[in-house]
Amino acid sequence: MERSANGKISAEDVRQMQFDNRNRNGFAPTLVPALLADNADGDVAAARDLLKGWDFQQPADSPARASSAATFYYAIWRHLLLRTLDELPEDRKPNGNDRWWEVFRAPLATPGSP
Repeated sequence: MERSANGKISAEDVRQMQFDNRNRNGFAPTLVPALLADNADGDVAAARDLLKGWDFQQPADSPARASSAATFYYAIWRHLLLRTLDELPEDRKPNGNDRWWEVFRAPLATPGSP
């Protein structure tokens, strides 16, 4: 977003923010390549393949394939959090916000690491 010359946010800036349909979870460009690189077969492969070519856009009137990709991504992200961090106490369970992106970023960068 570019700001106007006087440094204030313009009506056009607000319009761009309101109509920005890019995946609000900024972690998708990091996680999706890892999901696509994983070996899968059958129904898992078919579901995972929804993510191929997904541009991380989520417009309200999106075609079914883009909507399915976003839905699948969010389901994977939720279950990845819950299943990986299931030993955390109830008051520390992950909620999916950006704090948790950083928890997963390093392990995704080094997939062979225990």
